[in-house]
Amino acid sequence: MKQLGGSMNKLLADLNVLYVKTHNYHYNVVGLDFKSVHVQLEEEYDQIHMWIDQVAEDMKKEGEYPPASLKEYLAITSIEEVESKDYRSIDIYKSMVLDYETLEKDIHEIKAKDISASREDLLNGMLEMLNTKLWFFKASAK
Repeated sequence: MKQLGGSMNKLLADLNVLYVKTHNYHYNVVGLDFKSVHVQLEEEYDQIHMWIDQVAEDMKKEGEYPPASLKEYLAITSIEEVESKDYRSIDIYKSMVLDYETLEKDIHEIKAKDISASREDLLNGMLEMLNTKLWFFKASAK
């Protein structure tokens, strides 16, 4: 088995930190739009969880060891954690735009390398969904 898989490690770390961060927002959103944002954030972290599993499984199929500890994730992530406090939807949306742009950058960096067709399919599917999510959050943050 290969040791850790470079750019895929960073993507997996970013996804895991974003998963926790999205839960934080889900727990702590406030305001008149609380219910709709609370529900939307649950959909977001469910999707992120699916991506985490897909990326880790892809790494294992390629003979790589995915990072699997908080210590490893925090050492390589570009996603900034946030404290537990009240958040308004506009601030959450602006943060999600930055974080999804980070994921988009991660994916483009991986795709620039010589990768397998199955990995490219996985990443293209993620990019397509990220583009839709970025459009949604950018429109919501105006």
